[in-house]
Amino acid sequence: MKSKLFNIILSIACGLSFATSIVSVSLSAVNNTAPITEEVKTINSTLVDLKALDTTLDGKIVSLETKVTSLEEELTETNASITSLGTSIDSKLSEMKTELEGKITALETDISSLKAKDTELEAKILELEEALDSSVGQIQSWVTSNYATIESCETLESEIKALITSIESRVDALETSIETLSTTVDTLQDQVNRHEEEIDDLTTRVNCLEGKHVWVNGVCENCETNCDHTEFTFIDNGNGTHKKDCVCDHDEDLNHTLVYTADDEANTITESCSDGCGYSSVITLKAPTGSLIYNGNRQEATVDGTIIGEYEITYNDEPIYVASYVATLTVGNVSVSVEYSIIQDPATGGFDGEWITF
Repeated sequence: MKSKLFNIILSIACGLSFATSIVSVSLSAVNNTAPITEEVKTINSTLVDLKALDTTLDGKIVSLETKVTSLEEELTETNASITSLGTSIDSKLSEMKTELEGKITALETDISSLKAKDTELEAKILELEEALDSSVGQIQSWVTSNYATIESCETLESEIKALITSIESRVDALETSIETLSTTVDTLQDQVNRHEEEIDDLTTRVNCLEGKHVWVNGVCENCETNCDHTEFTFIDNGNGTHKKDCVCDHDEDLNHTLVYTADDEANTITESCSDGCGYSSVITLKAPTGSLIYNGNRQEATVDGTIIGEYEITYNDEPIYVASYVATLTVGNVSVSVEYSIIQDPATGGFDGEWITF
């Protein structure tokens, strides 16, 4: 986040540099014949505007730093809450798991005991059935000898019923514990969902702070910020205008604000747009080529290339007679020049043409 804030500050610094460069171009374009006092007034006025811009940018930087610090603290607290919640969930689930495993183990022990009692009962029943198969004359003796067996069966039956009652009670308790666990898990899930919503909201707020708005008809649907139409892309329409398209889909057609730069060495003048739309075109002043022999006609310089603005070629004298000439190309407040000479015909010492007799 700090690196992104640094990028914002760097962009602002670049903007100030760009504004300063514009001032430099404007000052270089002042007419050399203008009074010095007028230039001083222009410079002072520009400095006042730049200082006001600098003060405004300082305030915005302090505001952004304060917001970033607040959001970082809020994010740290949220992460701590999430970490604490995760630890709490793990602890509670582990505790409940251990408790349920203990209850299940006890239940399995009771079931094993019940099975043993059942085996013992089946043995007693078998023993009684075998006794019933004895002769009738041995019944009395059987009753006497097996009375203890019958009593033991009744005791075993009572123990089995008590054990079944205990198991049923434990099963009911286990079902209650499972319901409690389910309720606890649902509560914890609600807390997790709530924290996820808080994190999503925080992420949205951070995105808006970083300028990542979601524009709908010029208004951010997350923070309701109105687009100030400062972030544009440009499209050159090719007819002296360009389209200025805002990030919120607001666009308009504007005329190029044309500025000119001269290159004396290359004899070129570059036409560009100071709006930052990227438009640029170059024209080149060229001296006449070939054998420049006096022929009674104008031998003029030419311009290669096209621009939107109007230009003019002037000469230090009419380029007709044997002499040296300076052709000057002027566009706006800049110009470039080329020199060339018209010479006599070396063969005739006159001109390369046809004399007319009157």
